[in-house]
Amino acid sequence: MDSLPALWGDFLIFTGVLFDILRKVPDVVWAGVIASFLTLSGVKVANRDNARRLMLRLRHDKEEKAAQRRARRLSTYEQVWAFRQQGWSGRAIADHLGIGKATVTRYLPSSTFPERQGRSDRGKRSLLNGYKDHLVKRWNEGCQEALALFHEIVQQGYRGSYSTVARYVQRLGQA
Repeated sequence: MDSLPALWGDFLIFTGVLFDILRKVPDVVWAGVIASFLTLSGVKVANRDNARRLMLRLRHDKEEKAAQRRARRLSTYEQVWAFRQQGWSGRAIADHLGIGKATVTRYLPSSTFPERQGRSDRGKRSLLNGYKDHLVKRWNEGCQEALALFHEIVQQGYRGSYSTVARYVQRLGQA
């Protein structure tokens, strides 16, 4: 307890010296420090906004591609039924449309277009989920090499494969 007043005194002396040093720093230097701080803050905000926009765009592109694939399947389904009503065999329909006989066989018993059933765990169980924000952030900062990004997230505890990271980074590049 006797050393507490001594420490307090040392602290006051240090604070006084530090204040004197800071007071002698020219205003131009302070203006530069403040401008640098504001610039870095702006870059951080811009990168966060860019990351948000990139994630929204990836989601939109994914949904758009899914809608295109569904339209293609629906068109094929309708063609299968049109040819069947004309009396074509399953093999002939498959050969004519360039699809597998199994696809024709799957379409014919159904009187309505069979919608795809999504996986119940889709998007929930990816080992990459906890690292996607980091990957997008680093991508926006200019690190666009999948292997470097993979090594970064492995250091953070990622236990998935490199190919999963490479596929995700490839999609970032297409967005």
